[in-house]
Amino acid sequence: MDRCQMLWNKIDQLPLLSTVTLLRVGDRCIDRDHKSFAELYESVIKRNNKLHECLDKHHYQLDESADCSVMSTNRTQWHSTFMESDDLQNTKSFADCLTHVNAVQFKCAQLCKCCPHFDKCRDETFDAKAELQITSLTVQLITQNYDCLRHKLMKMVKL
Repeated sequence: MDRCQMLWNKIDQLPLLSTVTLLRVGDRCIDRDHKSFAELYESVIKRNNKLHECLDKHHYQLDESADCSVMSTNRTQWHSTFMESDDLQNTKSFADCLTHVNAVQFKCAQLCKCCPHFDKCRDETFDAKAELQITSLTVQLITQNYDCLRHKLMKMVKL
């Protein structure tokens, strides 16, 4: 959805990137070693590790009728297959982007049987304080990035 939002976004709107996208693309104005980036990385890793530990406990409790072969690869490769395909990266229109996102969501929905304990694990490992910290840091970094990019754009226009 972040890719679609970027295609649709106007210059006067604050881009609302997800935490994952923000961490992946970084920030051209704020150094990746900035304290807030480091804190955000640590918080996301800690949260995800708790979830993965719970999921790993239930890994072998699958619905035998489900085709989970696509998940036999590692998580990063699986995520890249769906989320970073050339189709999505080369999409130029908002409508085409949403169509692609819907297709990805459909593929992911088909895999629910492959991870039947996801909701249970997500609920068990949920930490409101950590989620609030992740959200706050994400908003802070997006806002700083937007202000910086807007400032650079204004400088370029004045030249």
